[in-house]
Amino acid sequence: LLAYINGASGADARGGWKAGLALAALWFFQPLNVPLAWGLMALAWGLTTARALASRRRPAPSEATTAILARDASGRALRMVAQAIIVPAPFVVYSVIAFSTNPALRQWTAQNILTSPTAVEYLLGYGLLAPFALVGLVRAARSHEIGANLLIAWVIAMPLLVSLPVNLQRRLAEGVWVALVVLAMSAFAAWEEAHGLRKANFGSALLTALALPSTVLLYSSAMRAAVRPAEPVFIPAAEARAFEWLDAHATPASIVLTDFATGNALPAYAQVVPYVGHGPETLYLAAKRPQVERFFSTNASRSARVTLLATSGADYVILGPADALAAAPGGLLTVPGIESRFAADGWQVFEVVLVLPP
Repeated sequence: LLAYINGASGADARGGWKAGLALAALWFFQPLNVPLAWGLMALAWGLTTARALASRRRPAPSEATTAILARDASGRALRMVAQAIIVPAPFVVYSVIAFSTNPALRQWTAQNILTSPTAVEYLLGYGLLAPFALVGLVRAARSHEIGANLLIAWVIAMPLLVSLPVNLQRRLAEGVWVALVVLAMSAFAAWEEAHGLRKANFGSALLTALALPSTVLLYSSAMRAAVRPAEPVFIPAAEARAFEWLDAHATPASIVLTDFATGNALPAYAQVVPYVGHGPETLYLAAKRPQVERFFSTNASRSARVTLLATSGADYVILGPADALAAAPGGLLTVPGIESRFAADGWQVFEVVLVLPP
């Protein structure tokens, strides 16, 4: 965005290309943010153009120079937007094709729902900065610079972006914190010009003081979690040993059948694939989870267990002390084709050596 602003303002003729290269790199980390940045650049260009046209209609001679400069900035901004689109466009096209044609990516998209919180929660999150940012917004409105227009467009567009009917609504607010902080600091700069450094420092100190409770809460919660070992920050040593046994003996990418909570922690310790274990990343979780819960219950039939072993392609099964099946007479040994490989402190690892018809 800075490269775009420098290019549109005339400070860097290659700003658009630099912005495009930065967005191409960004695509590898968060593809969604590339079209989001394009939209923000386009909005800034649109606002710059609209303000330039408005200035041209004003007869006052004092407006003439401003209008010419704004018109020039509008033309440069449009070129910068085009250049910023050209470079990463192939990556974005690839994303669209992949998420439209790949069955796994299509299903992951369908169940990866990140809706926006309520307006009240947004106000709680951004509210401390809001009064200061509003002062900065008014100050930015008096400027025709492309950077000011970008900030104005970003803040105004944010409520609309997070209301769009898409499954990644809250992701569209990413980065707006930067715009709010810049606007707030602009307000402090204005106060320094008008009233001196002392009052500006008082305002920034007040904002910092108001923000301290959330920081204290964050660090105190982290410290409490560190000094009182408990799940999910820590896992029992016995569970870790079972995971380490799997990492040492299982072939990488082996499929492991286990309950959801165990499957969620397992990949951090062993190079295996849990059948269920993470919400959006477990494809068809809504259908799989009830089957897994039934498998580990004591009243599941032998045929139901064999069927899930066959359909899941499981290579291993893990039982923990909390699993009802672990305490059942015979446990999984009643299912043919399963052999016990590890048992310690209530944790058991079984290898699926042969899946017989139910």
